[in-house]
Amino acid sequence: FQLADPETETHFLYVFHSVYDGDTRRVFRLKGLDPEKKYKIAEVFPEPRAALGTTGRELMEDGFTAEIPFVRHDTWRGKLWIIRG
Repeated sequence: FQLADPETETHFLYVFHSVYDGDTRRVFRLKGLDPEKKYKIAEVFPEPRAALGTTGRELMEDGFTAEIPFVRHDTWRGKLWIIRG
């Protein structure tokens, strides 16, 4: 899911999947960003991580790669990122 607050230019990307599908990586092409603007992407759930910087154009054209590793005995896994411009 991608949710956006246009007033604050904050976007949320929530990714979840079944760990049994065999693929730990997915690429998401985000929508509604300013192609010329720099954005910071920070993972906030399940573990906070340092923010990465890139342009809106790269996020919309090349996409953002989300990786959710396989963990034995889990059935569903999810992560949440905040994207700020």
